[in-house]
Amino acid sequence: MAEAAQATPLSAPLPVRLPVPVPAEGYTGEIWQTLFALLDAVTPSIVVDTEVTDKKNQLQITEAQCLEAYERIKKNMPNGPTYSKFKDYLRSRVVARPEYQEHIKRFVGNLHKTAQQDLVRLLRLLKYVPISRLLYLRLSHLCS
Repeated sequence: MAEAAQATPLSAPLPVRLPVPVPAEGYTGEIWQTLFALLDAVTPSIVVDTEVTDKKNQLQITEAQCLEAYERIKKNMPNGPTYSKFKDYLRSRVVARPEYQEHIKRFVGNLHKTAQQDLVRLLRLLKYVPISRLLYLRLSHLCS
């Protein structure tokens, strides 16, 4: 009789600590602040309109919209979060998390030097020139 094969114990890979971000040349605290403000604008905190605490920085949705989104999540993730945890996730501001900031700094630090310099120039420009003026200049250039 053939000897039964012994089961090999399963193991998962160990989490790897990422290296400290490479410093990006020319990126001061103000430059990082500008970049994170832009990122915060495109990844806002989303809250049900009855739970708004900061009308300026939170995207408001109705309870019905939130429930509809949650139901779609539940269809695709049967063991997904509770409705309360789902709302907490939407309410969170990813830009405020130190891990996210470190990830962005690592990403920028690993960009090609030319791309880093172009981005820092753009961020300096955004810091000191109102965006409406930039749009006006761009549109006037296109129309001429």
